[in-house]
Parts: sequence; C-alpha cells; structure tokens
Amino acid sequence: MTETADAASTPDAQMKAVPDELASFEAPPIEQQSSFNARNNATIANAVMGVLAKRGRPAVEAVGNVSHKLIPGPEGRAGLLVREKS
Repeated sequence: MTETADAASTPDAQMKAVPDELASFEAPPIEQQSSFNARNNATIANAVMGVLAKRGRPAVEAVGNVSHKLIPGPEGRAGLLVREKS
C-alpha cells in the first residue's frame, strides 16, 4: 500500500467514533435475525446521528427555504434543475 492508502485505512479517533457508536447499540449479528428485525436495526446513519448528538451538533442542517429553478439547455434540450437554499 502507499503511504496515503495506509493513512486512509487507519481510523483516527474521530473516524473510530462512528463504528464504536454502532457497536454500542449491541444489535445481534444480522445473519442471526429475521429479515424484519434486521431491516429495523440501527444503521451507520443512526450511529452518525448518535455521535453528532453526543458532540452537541445537529444531525440535520436547518434550511429556511428551498427554491427550484430550471436553467434551459441549449436548443430546447432538457435543462438543469438547480436547488438553492436560503
């Protein structure tokens, strides 16, 4: 591996917080669960939200307003949809 790849594959404390949080949910291994239970277990997203909550940071960004605009394409082709938040 390259030095960059080695550094990326070694989790630092900030990176390790998410899998540690997921492990703290103590869910049984997925192969030992019914499909219903497995689908309703905590996910990485739940772990990220848990880490953010412990750090006092919001899990979602508050947005006052979102506007949608369509920028027309050349010669009547489909355009580009742009979302702006304010």
